[in-house]
Amino acid sequence: MDGLKQTHLTYKRDIRDWFRAVKKGIPVLIAAVILGVLAGYGIGAILIGPKYEAAASMDITKSQDADADSSAQVVVHLTGALAEEKQERRLFCEQAIVSDAAAQAVISALQIKVDGVPMETGRLLGMVSIDPVRSTEKPSASSVSGIDDDTDVQTVSFRVRDTDAKRTAAIARLLREAAAQIVTAQRNDIAIFPFSAEPITAVYIGPNVALFMVIGGLAAFVLALIFITFRFLGDDTLRTQEDIARCLGIETLGTIPYVKSEAEIGGSVLPGKPGGKGATTA
Repeated sequence: MDGLKQTHLTYKRDIRDWFRAVKKGIPVLIAAVILGVLAGYGIGAILIGPKYEAAASMDITKSQDADADSSAQVVVHLTGALAEEKQERRLFCEQAIVSDAAAQAVISALQIKVDGVPMETGRLLGMVSIDPVRSTEKPSASSVSGIDDDTDVQTVSFRVRDTDAKRTAAIARLLREAAAQIVTAQRNDIAIFPFSAEPITAVYIGPNVALFMVIGGLAAFVLALIFITFRFLGDDTLRTQEDIARCLGIETLGTIPYVKSEAEIGGSVLPGKPGGKGATTA
C-alpha cells in the first residue's frame, strides 16, 4: 500500500528493511562511485598534475693548485682542519647550485617563461633540493689533471622537480653545468671531475592517479550509503505487506495493484475511466 503514512503507530524496523533500501538504492551507489572515480582522476591528473624528478651530481675534491701552506699545519689540528676544508668546499658548491646566477643561466638557456615573462630565479630554485652529504674514494683521481689523488672525493648531488619530464632533465643538466662554471671561475682550490656521459633523465614520481581514483570511488560509495541510510531512517512509509503486518499486527488478505490500462490485465478496469487506476475484476 504505497503512500500510506503512519501517524500514531509504532513501526519497528529490522536490518532486512535497511538491506531492501540499499538494494533499491543500488543505482545511486553506482552513480556515486562513478562520479567519485572521475573526481579522483580529475584531482590527481588535472588539478595536482604530474610530477617528475631528475637527479644530478658532481664530484669535487681539492685541487693540486690549492695553497701549499695547508699541508704545514700542526699535526694535532690537521684532521680537524682538513674536515673543515672539505665541508667548506662542499658548501660552496651547494651554494653555487642554488645561486641566482646559476638559475638565471638555466632560465635564459631554456627560455622558461611564466605568463609570458621569464620565470623568476626564486621560483626555479624552489624546484631544487640538495641531497644529504656522502663522500667516496675515487681510485681514478690521479688520472684527472689537477686533482690530488690523496684527497677524498665528495659527491654533491641535487634533485629537480617539475611538471614536464624533458624540462626537468634539462634544468638539472644545465644547472649542474652552470654551477660548475661558477665554482671553476671563483675557486682554484676546487677541482671538479668530468661529468658522466650518461644523459640525465627524469622519472615520474606522482601523483598516483589510480590511488586517487580508488579513494574517490570509496569515499563516494560511503557517502552514498550514508545518504541512503538517513533517507531510510527518515522514511516511515508502509510499502509492503510485511510492513503492514508489523505495524498493525494484522495479516493482509491481498493487494490491489496499480494498473494503467486494460491491456495490462487483459480485462476491464473498475472503477474509473479507461486507463485510470482502480481495482481489477475477476
